[in-house]
Order: sequence, then structure tokens, then C-alpha cells
Amino acid sequence: MSRDNNEKLKRFNISGIPLIKSVSDVLNLKHIFSKYIPSYGNETVPVIDSLMLLIWNITLGRQPLYELS
Repeated sequence: MSRDNNEKLKRFNISGIPLIKSVSDVLNLKHIFSKYIPSYGNETVPVIDSLMLLIWNITLGRQPLYELS
């Protein structure tokens, strides 16, 4: 098999987000949190989504959220 000279490999840095998301899905964390943390109804971003973002951020290395692209 020969490779075409026009083909190029692209690399993407996805860090650990897919792994963390997969683990949180297996553990069903969103459901567990929604069971014990009430929604106020006036937020634009649900409380559970904010909590999941903070947990993923801490798990991935404690980078300040304002520095994430």
C-alpha cells in the first residue's frame, strides 16, 4: 500500500475530556447530582452542568477556567 503524497496527518490535542466524560456517564453523575441538588429555574446554565464543568476542570489539572479556550 502506498500513500498519496498529498495526504497529511492532522493531530488534535483533546486531553482527557473524552475519558472524564465517559467515566462520569458510566457513573451517571448528572443523574445523581440532579437528585440531590435542586434547580432554581432562573439560571441560564443549569447548576448541574456548571458542577460537572468544575469537576472535570479539577480532575484535568486545576487550570483556571478563564484560561481555557
